[in-house]
Order: sequence, then C-alpha cells, then structure tokens
Amino acid sequence: MKKILSCIIITSMVCTMSPKLTVNAETIDTNDKYIVQTREFNQWDRSFVDFTFDVSSRKMTEKLVTSAVIQAAGTGIGYLGGPGTGIAGSAVAAAISSYATDCIENNYNKFGLTGYGTVIVGRYKSKLVVGVYFYSDSGRRNLVYSNTYKSTGFPV
Repeated sequence: MKKILSCIIITSMVCTMSPKLTVNAETIDTNDKYIVQTREFNQWDRSFVDFTFDVSSRKMTEKLVTSAVIQAAGTGIGYLGGPGTGIAGSAVAAAISSYATDCIENNYNKFGLTGYGTVIVGRYKSKLVVGVYFYSDSGRRNLVYSNTYKSTGFPV
C-alpha cells in the first residue's frame, strides 16, 4: 500500500512540474505563440449556408443572387450569436451582395440553368470572416467566383 501511495505522489509531482505540451495534428510545440494561435482557431464559431439560384435571365439572376447572399450571410452571421448580430449580419450581407452581383455580370455565361452558392461564416470575439462561393455544378466542384471578407471590429 505504501508503494502504491508513493508512486501516485511521485507521478502527480512529475506531471505538475513537467512543461505543458500541446498536441496538434500538424506540430508538437511548447512555444506559447503557436499554442495561442491553435487555441484561437479552435474557438472560432462557424456556420455555412448553401443555396441555388435560377440563371434563366441575367437581370433576374442578379436579383436572386442579391437576395440569396443577403439571406444566407445574414442567417449565417445571426446563427453565431452575440448582441446585434441579426442587424449587423444583414448590413454586412448587403455590402457583400453588391460584389456578388458584379460576379454574375462578369461570369453569367459560365453558369448553366442553375447556379449554386455557399456562404461560410466564422466568428471569434470581434473578428468576423465571411466567404462567398458560386459554383456552376451541383457537386460544387467548378468554382466560378470566390471572395472572402474580413472584419476585426464586429460587435460582440
């Protein structure tokens, strides 16, 4: 019994005195700057919204894409929570939608009868990243447009 107790005490002392190691899929490092980056990345809240849009006429497609991007980005940002995200999400989405309509104007002939889109949103404290992607196929392999928007002053 004394041997077991002494082994437990020694093990607990060794574990508390040893330097902290963070095991990551890519690296094992004891340097604090890498640990902080890994911890921050793991704390990002993420959401995504997929949508489709009709490409039968250029004017209608621009309206549909504007509406779809505003709704998808607003929903994605609002889903991540925090005070003011519903209103702020729609404001950010409205700004993004103007770039999306420019994409349709420049790349209209690359789509078939239907276009496919994805909006990916990530938030960590006051940092916000919104990615908008348009594809010409349902498998989302033929990328037509992609853009990423970043902010460090999003209301928390």
